[in-house]
Amino acid sequence: MSPVPERALVRVVLGLVVLAAVFAVPLRYWLKVRFQQPVAMRVVGQEDLPAGTRSVFRVLCVDPRDASPLPGADVEVVLTKNGQIVASVRKTSGPRGEVLATFELPSNLQGDVTLTATARSHGLLSGDSDTLSQTIHIARRYKVLLTSDKPFYQRRWPWPRRRWCRWPAPP
Repeated sequence: MSPVPERALVRVVLGLVVLAAVFAVPLRYWLKVRFQQPVAMRVVGQEDLPAGTRSVFRVLCVDPRDASPLPGADVEVVLTKNGQIVASVRKTSGPRGEVLATFELPSNLQGDVTLTATARSHGLLSGDSDTLSQTIHIARRYKVLLTSDKPFYQRRWPWPRRRWCRWPAPP
């Protein structure tokens, strides 16, 4: 073999490597935009919770491009206090893109806790994730209802008929 075709082969291979390097980043970006499923979420719930009760947070997963519901997203909702996990729920969003995260709060829990919600979608190449954090206040609340066995207001029925009578009332 002569050295000229080997040089041409080396130039062709080098040209292909340069083309691949030049087009790799835009191609990766196009594939990511085309096939990646982005996720955005909203968390709905109360900021003040009583200790020892059941609390519910609704997580809505949507596609940020057109705000359509995103079914099949993995959602994790975690309550932490001072770095310790107090409660955790992991679910998959339903056909309307929503998850109801239900917690049983311990009765001895008080103060501020951090609610962290993370949603992950599954795309063809890779998924996207969205994380929200919010401080929630938990307090013990006692309410006492003090009543007597006698009603405060007693309707007088039957009404006194004396006022309505035209003739004198019997003695």
